[in-house]
Amino acid sequence: MALQASDQAPVDSTQIRPELNMPYFWDKASQPLPPLPWEQWRDRFHVALLAKYNIDTEELEDYIPRPTLVFTPEDAPDGQRETRDAETARLERNKTAKAAAELKLKEDMKLWNELRVGGLDHATANRKAKSVLFMMLGAEGQSRFQHRHPHASLRELKFAEFWDMVEDLFLKCRNVIVDRVKFFTRRQKPNESLELFNAVLSGLAAKCQLAQLEKELVRDVFISNIQVVALQQKFCQKLIAPDRVLALAIEYERGIEDQKSLSSCSLGLALPTMGSNPSSEPPASKSTPEAVCAVQSNVHSRVGPSRSASYFSSRGQPCRNCGGPFKSGHQTSFPAKSVQCRNCNKKGHFARVCRSAPAADTKTRPQPSRQAPTRTPADQKSNSKRMRSVHNTRADDDDEIFADED
Repeated sequence: MALQASDQAPVDSTQIRPELNMPYFWDKASQPLPPLPWEQWRDRFHVALLAKYNIDTEELEDYIPRPTLVFTPEDAPDGQRETRDAETARLERNKTAKAAAELKLKEDMKLWNELRVGGLDHATANRKAKSVLFMMLGAEGQSRFQHRHPHASLRELKFAEFWDMVEDLFLKCRNVIVDRVKFFTRRQKPNESLELFNAVLSGLAAKCQLAQLEKELVRDVFISNIQVVALQQKFCQKLIAPDRVLALAIEYERGIEDQKSLSSCSLGLALPTMGSNPSSEPPASKSTPEAVCAVQSNVHSRVGPSRSASYFSSRGQPCRNCGGPFKSGHQTSFPAKSVQCRNCNKKGHFARVCRSAPAADTKTRPQPSRQAPTRTPADQKSNSKRMRSVHNTRADDDDEIFADED
């Protein structure tokens, strides 16, 4: 199969089903450059060829030719007349040597057949790999190869030779200065993990020809360009081996993830965050008007932890908040639950069962003196009037109870 430009036109790869599950290297002439650089495409080709046909290109480089019969017969001596006995001995020696060569060829063929590549012998694997590589170059790639090597014959070339010719055509010389600038200026991105950032730096450093300083420079650039300032300061305190830096970074990052998962669990426990004082007291809860009213109502309706509505109803005791008898669900829906007392101005009970002293109006009444005043007949008369007013207030509260029950 000769690859001469005059004999064969470029193959239209759009009409050919790809041999491998990967794109062509350079399919269209309208593209100024191939979609992928040769360095990336060749790695994919090696993996795809191994996955599809179980052919390892490294084994094809160590090509072993097919064994052949190696036998040179012994000729009659020149210028001398050979006797009949000498001729018979010579022919016998040739027969023995040929039998030994055939036996060796049989053993070599058996060994050669055992050294198969992907279940194929080396010759078949070489032809298969060369054909697949040529087809996967694409129309433009095939055309450029034919123009560079117009007299190349794919049938005569070995795979290793054909591969070197293709790589020499499409492999561009890298600019080490550009690669090093990319390496030294690479910074950690906002949503990039420390482990991924270290892997990216290692990939960039592999192209910079740093030799023995590669691992140390990866460590230095990693520490300089990470976003975690606390971890950066910790690494700068003492000299740490390159491998240890990555292990500590992964350990720190996993600790942060574990802390976030624990803090967002459904246990409702307030876990201290990094940098906080675990012994500090929790913040006080904010008081709302609803909470205050609920506490005031609970103070007046507290009957002890073991005394329920059935306890008072069985003993004939009235409710301590409204004064009425206990009923089913009385503790949650008694009449005085949302009523404000006229005596102490608190919610949750009527004035007739109020156990607090009357609230004094500080705006209209003067502040009482600390010394007990002497009682006069006029004061006793005023006191009796006040007692009658309290009795009238309790009667009004009773009217409110009956009105609510109706």
